[in-house]
Amino acid sequence: MNSRRWLPAMIAILVVVGIVVAVTTVRHGVGRPLRIVRLATATQPLSAGIFLADMRDTYRAHGLDVRIQSYTTGKDALNAVITGEADLATVAQTPLMHAVIAGEHLSAWAVIGEAYQAQRIIARADRGIREPADLAGKTVATPRGTTAQIFAWNFLSYYGVDPATVTLVDGAPDAFVGMLTSGQVDAVCVWDPYALGVERALGDAVVLTQDSLYQFGWILVSRPEFGATGSVDGILAALFSVYPDLLTLDKADKAELARRCGSSLDEFAVSLATYHYSIELDAGLAALLEGEARRLYPDRWADPDFASALDAGPLRRVDASAVAVDW
Repeated sequence: MNSRRWLPAMIAILVVVGIVVAVTTVRHGVGRPLRIVRLATATQPLSAGIFLADMRDTYRAHGLDVRIQSYTTGKDALNAVITGEADLATVAQTPLMHAVIAGEHLSAWAVIGEAYQAQRIIARADRGIREPADLAGKTVATPRGTTAQIFAWNFLSYYGVDPATVTLVDGAPDAFVGMLTSGQVDAVCVWDPYALGVERALGDAVVLTQDSLYQFGWILVSRPEFGATGSVDGILAALFSVYPDLLTLDKADKAELARRCGSSLDEFAVSLATYHYSIELDAGLAALLEGEARRLYPDRWADPDFASALDAGPLRRVDASAVAVDW
């Protein structure tokens, strides 16, 4: 074949191939630098979706290089954002409320899960504790400034025990086994997986709980200006992609997730069955934050505008049906 005949055809083919590659590159973000996001989260089952998206490389599919920083509590994770050590955190409503009361400027982008039947008080039977009334005069450890502290107060009030008669001391959840078995405290109040760990270590533990008293949401939080980077949109889109898979995990993925969440396989299975994994933002979160502030800060609860801490922008862009906020 004459080279003058096939050369134009070859050039045309290369042009078409180049266009296809360029379109594919733009569509899938290939070649674009990934945006680094430092995501602080607690090692607990409500973080399962966060970890699964990392295992599946789903964040990268949305243009993000997410670097997960694990902490014992959501309060610690939020503190990482406040001190500039992380960009984004997952946290329950109580530490968020305390931070807003303290004057921190934060945005709650979405609630990505809710825990039921997670909080309880585990007590030593040899300290004469059999029922809620027996907690009067006893020492109970709980992580200060967390949902467990709120649950402890609610629990005592519900059963007619004056909280002033109980000595509440601060403690780290991963230290509770030692605090209780050594006799340093009479009981602890904490959430899973730490609660289950304490129960097993104590052996003859007395477990006190009331499921209707308290539930907590797992909230995606950052500084307000972080929303302008587009990273929150990408995180939410990644979570929406993997959340359905939490119901159909194979054995290997379930084992790896249990490890990352700090749970045994059996404990993790219980959490998957009882926790509510969904992504939404409801105006009720502002009312919940205000309600806790009203109780803990009777002279200051009205100072902050908790509604202004809810920013539905990113979630509305990703899935408007998940938003029930009018502002």
